[in-house]
Amino acid sequence: MKILKITEGNMDLLKTIVKSILILLVAGCQMQNQTLSQPINYEIFVDEVIRAFAKEVKEEWGFNCFSTGGSMPFDIESINVKFIAYRKASIEEARELEVALTEKLIKTINSHDQIRPFLREYPLTVPHAEVSIAFYNKRNQSEFENSISRVYQIKNVIYYEVENQETYQNVTLSEETYLEALHLVQTQINR
Repeated sequence: MKILKITEGNMDLLKTIVKSILILLVAGCQMQNQTLSQPINYEIFVDEVIRAFAKEVKEEWGFNCFSTGGSMPFDIESINVKFIAYRKASIEEARELEVALTEKLIKTINSHDQIRPFLREYPLTVPHAEVSIAFYNKRNQSEFENSISRVYQIKNVIYYEVENQETYQNVTLSEETYLEALHLVQTQINR
């Protein structure tokens, strides 16, 4: 086994290598901190889209937006918007409303030029635009008989829920794919 002798020349080279590594590490950490601390502009555009969408829904259907969100770690993967409708709804009515609002949300997102570069996929499609509608009375309770209490879409499946009157928990009454619901709504419109 050969042992390397440390000489002044070797020591200077070793010091230069260690200094270079430290400089690169410090510079890399500073760049990472700058990247993480910079405001993410697409959040502004998401807010614009949601505000415009919620305003249109309020004007056209009278529903109140009570929650928004989505998945936006580094880009815009999905956007979800939740509404309260102060009325009853059958499954057919809930389906029609869910499809209409989802299609309107998709159109609003995809027509916003400034948000487009930040979308994970363009055009944004159904599994990434989620709408939920709760059907409540004016006391924000779901006490309507023969009415859906909530309709929502997650990952291309629409769920219809009713409230269990004993436990006050929502239970799934029915579910269908978004494409099935879209087809039923389009068929109904064409009659």
